[in-house]
Amino acid sequence: MVLSQTLALLLAVSLVPVELRSEASQDTINERAPDHGELTKDRETPDYDGREPDYAPSGAVWIPRVVLFPFYAVNQYLLRVPLAVTVRFFDEKNVL
Repeated sequence: MVLSQTLALLLAVSLVPVELRSEASQDTINERAPDHGELTKDRETPDYDGREPDYAPSGAVWIPRVVLFPFYAVNQYLLRVPLAVTVRFFDEKNVL
C-alpha cells in the first residue's frame, strides 16, 4: 500500500513540466544563496608548503649524504643490480 502511494507520488512529480520545476527551484536557490561579494580574477596563490619563499637547506645536510654514500653504493651496485640481472636471467631461461 505504501509502496503504491510512493510510486504514484513519484509519477505525479515526474509528470510536472520541467520548466515549472526549474523555475521554482531557481527561485528557492536565489532566495537561499548568500552574497559572497564580487569575485576577482587575480587571487593570491595559497601557501600550502608553509616554508619561506627563499627556503634552502643548510650545508649540514651534506654530512650524512657523504657518510652514507658508501652504504648506498654497495647496496645499489654490488647487491641490487647483480641480483636483478641474475633473477632476470633465471626467469628468461626457466632455470628454476
